[in-house]
Amino acid sequence: MSAASPDAPLQLRSVSPAEHFTSADVVGNGRLGAIVFGHTHRERLVLNEDSCWAGGAKDRLNPRRAGALEKVRALLFAGRHTEADALAHEGLLATPLTIDSYQPMGELSLRVGWRAAVTDYRRWLDLDGAVAGCEWREGDTHHRRTVFASAVDQVLVIQHEVLAGPPVPLSFSLDREGPREPARESDRDLLLTGHTHGRATRHHSDPPVDPPSGEGLPLAIRLRLLQGEG
Repeated sequence: MSAASPDAPLQLRSVSPAEHFTSADVVGNGRLGAIVFGHTHRERLVLNEDSCWAGGAKDRLNPRRAGALEKVRALLFAGRHTEADALAHEGLLATPLTIDSYQPMGELSLRVGWRAAVTDYRRWLDLDGAVAGCEWREGDTHHRRTVFASAVDQVLVIQHEVLAGPPVPLSFSLDREGPREPARESDRDLLLTGHTHGRATRHHSDPPVDPPSGEGLPLAIRLRLLQGEG
């Protein structure tokens, strides 16, 4: 039985698409990840990548660090723990103390041509194979979609199959909340570029008086369409 099978034994199962991310399925390989909602004709995947953090490069070394460690040790050996703790906070911890917030990389939308009412819907997350999937019927057309994150190839893979019935039209789009350029299309590729926020003001990671750290980290999302045989 393949990992993509909707009948594998170790699964979370549902009979409806997720309406909120807390009930959606999550796939990832440690660097790339996606939240999969399992909608039929207007699917959305929220994309994540582990370097997508707000803010630019920062020097967070504490300017008081020179000699602070020896002084903290001396205070501890002398039993002056409260003073040692205060000095460690002043001289050893990073400045600023907190880092900026992690941000979603972007969102991929997949649209499927609609022909008839949806029946026999089911959605699953294969915990053994790390594959999220859903399938449904529209009259004589049988759809199955699976999503996984490859650790070997370092890509997210979406496979949409029409198991029975005629081919259906598919369209894709990329977007993100935050600074970005319009997505550019070439041949079978779709490329979205932009950068993270200069400061995560939404989560107040830095004091409000601090200026943004430039434009934030640059980012790029590339979508490639591969046509299967059959």
